[in-house]
Amino acid sequence: MSEFQYDQNAFAFEKSELWDNIIFILKQNIDTETADALSPLTTGESRIHACGRANALTDILSVLESERKESLRKKRIDII
Repeated sequence: MSEFQYDQNAFAFEKSELWDNIIFILKQNIDTETADALSPLTTGESRIHACGRANALTDILSVLESERKESLRKKRIDII
């Protein structure tokens, strides 16, 4: 049995200022890390590290948005 268990319904909220702020912060950090990775001042392993950070943040954002989309889809099916 997987230890990765949680209540996906927690993502089925209608509106959340907290959620909006988390998404905003993630997007701002993705932009910052991407700009750092693309900067001509960033070279070698520092560029690799910056790319990894940008990619990791992008993956986190993608997972959170996907979980929310799926939980809202399930909630709509339950209502119908």
